[in-house]
Amino acid sequence: MPAPVTAAAPLTEREQEVLQGLAAGHPNKRIGSHMGISEGTVKVHVSNILAKLSVGNRTEAVLRAQELGLL
Repeated sequence: MPAPVTAAAPLTEREQEVLQGLAAGHPNKRIGSHMGISEGTVKVHVSNILAKLSVGNRTEAVLRAQELGLL
């Protein structure tokens, strides 16, 4: 599992965009449509976000991102 988000392992620009979609409560399909990427690619980004934030689900990711000032 990757290390939690730090200056050395920040979220990518795309991961930050996906995180915004998660925070808005959008499903993967809608996030992908908005970003012009496939639902599968969104799932990969979500998995990366969960790993980098050391959380187990989308809700925890949003809460952790808020704690870290990412949202």
